[in-house]
Amino acid sequence: AGMIASNWTYFNRLATFDRGTMITDYDWYSPIEVAKGVEGAPLPRVSEDQQSLEPSAIADALAFTSRTNSTALLIWHKGALQFEHYGTTFSRDSRTNSASMHKSVMALLYGVVIDEGIIPSIDEPAATYITEWANDDRAKITIRHLMQMNSGLGRAPFSLNPFSDTFKLMMGTDLNSIILTYPLVDEPNTVFAYSNTNSEVLGLILERASGMRYAELLEAKLWSKLGTRDAHLWLDGENGKARTSGGLLVTAEDWMRLGLLHLNRGQVDGQQIVPVGWMNEIITPSPTNPNYGLQTWLGTEWQELRTYGKGVPTGVPHSEDFA
Repeated sequence: AGMIASNWTYFNRLATFDRGTMITDYDWYSPIEVAKGVEGAPLPRVSEDQQSLEPSAIADALAFTSRTNSTALLIWHKGALQFEHYGTTFSRDSRTNSASMHKSVMALLYGVVIDEGIIPSIDEPAATYITEWANDDRAKITIRHLMQMNSGLGRAPFSLNPFSDTFKLMMGTDLNSIILTYPLVDEPNTVFAYSNTNSEVLGLILERASGMRYAELLEAKLWSKLGTRDAHLWLDGENGKARTSGGLLVTAEDWMRLGLLHLNRGQVDGQQIVPVGWMNEIITPSPTNPNYGLQTWLGTEWQELRTYGKGVPTGVPHSEDFA
């Protein structure tokens, strides 16, 4: 009882966690910190009789959405939103958890931070900011290694024990006490090993380099310039660390605007928000995985089964190549 009382937030998360609804159950995520957006003009939409896509293609996409129990389907084509559909209990105003897509938002933020000189380069040693690594093998890890998921850092072995690092990384209330403990197990830039630890360290670097909380930095440097609504960030505890491997709760239309940011090479309404050079850097394949850039999955090389690299036995099947 004393153990539960001393860490009520964690035990409450364990007791109420439902893997089936972890993406969609907004109310489960607490505490939350807000990165304010500035909602732009509504995205251009076309009426059904003006759609530029074949109705059968839209019907096929909608059927896929139904089979996969998706929360939203938005289709952009030829400069306009051609189709918009939301699942049961969802709407344009609904926020869902980004899962690992948050990593790719953080990659965009890094581009602005580097452009402003807050961090000189991603080829700088991570130990410049993660001083806990300065006097051991981890001093060889650069920020780029973390971003490309080839840092060589160890990871928590999978476990169903609620007191394991696996669960504490997913739901714990003191992420920094975990992510800074893993040793180097491979030489940096030699092995692709997708790991949330890399992304959580990257979030900590941003805070230490800028002297700002992650939500404040995200708002000031990126989110308030995209035409998006407020972003809600899941914290590990009260006034704690924002989870930068996931836990970004935003609307489907916000994701559409992020997609358009890539499509328009970092521009919003003609204004360059993220440098073009950095947009290219994000989608440059890493040396250890042709389908991974900087915290972002790519469509560079078709693979029947995409894997997450060392330490993760599962994969994601791809039946068709990207257009």
